[in-house]
Amino acid sequence: MLTIAVFSFVAIYVFASSRVHDRNVIYYSLAERGWWYLVFSLILMIVLHDAYFYWTHRLMHLPYFFRPIHRTHHRSRMPTAWAAYEFSPAEALVQALFFPLFTWWFPIYWLVFLIFLVHMIFRVIQIHSGVEWMPRRVIDQPILNLLTTTTHHDLHHRRMAGNYGLYFTWWDRLMGTELPDYRVEFLRYAGGSSSRQTLVADGKKQVA
Repeated sequence: MLTIAVFSFVAIYVFASSRVHDRNVIYYSLAERGWWYLVFSLILMIVLHDAYFYWTHRLMHLPYFFRPIHRTHHRSRMPTAWAAYEFSPAEALVQALFFPLFTWWFPIYWLVFLIFLVHMIFRVIQIHSGVEWMPRRVIDQPILNLLTTTTHHDLHHRRMAGNYGLYFTWWDRLMGTELPDYRVEFLRYAGGSSSRQTLVADGKKQVA
């Protein structure tokens, strides 16, 4: 509920600032910038949000920041969808600040903002769901393999390090932070009839 409050406050600020300041960060007429900019801004917003999340996430794993900011989220060693937005108020603010930062430099159509929010919420819940949604063949496909999976992020929670990406795997691979056994673990869980039970059982073994 605290996370919802923080995100809502920032979203209200973003929309309200369009009416208070001369800079129109949210626009309501599609003709103002056209379809090409609408598509471009949506793709750019998703790609830059992934980069923002990766680097702020890595920063929050430094010892100085982990306990006061990020520890709340990592209380879920075997995350479920309910853990997706289980943030401390400080972490919620860090993540929510992406929206005013992006829209200040790249004004967006109001519908793009809503589409982005739906995409963000769906993907965050997906990777915290504890159920592997992706089929086994994804791991060997050069394009789909760039998407993060439930296993990818679940390993992050279980190991407390590595696999920092949100939507895509390219930052982890570029920076050498993808866990080396990700492929093996993904193939172990993907397409199984009891993926969640396996994750839970493994988590209990680690705790024990």
